[in-house]
Amino acid sequence: MKLHSSHLRNRKLRWLMRIVLSMVLATVLGALPVYINSELSEIRKMRSELRSMKKLNQRLFVDLEDSSVRLDTLRTKAGMERLMREKGFAPEDSLVYQFE
Repeated sequence: MKLHSSHLRNRKLRWLMRIVLSMVLATVLGALPVYINSELSEIRKMRSELRSMKKLNQRLFVDLEDSSVRLDTLRTKAGMERLMREKGFAPEDSLVYQFE
């Protein structure tokens, strides 16, 4: 009789473990599409941000190149004269001297 009771308890325990395992598996598999969808939307958002950053980077690079060219122009006498006249510091017919 004791053998039968022990065997019955083992079967119940085995079925209980199967039920718990199947519930855990069903929960994981049920939550998987929600998790994947949120990750995919996050990836789309990050790709959009990356495109925006690349555009900004390109614009800043062009601005930096333009500033570099303007700075090189200012190092010459003609460039300095033009800047002084553009800013209104020197009239058109005046002489501009540059001291170094």
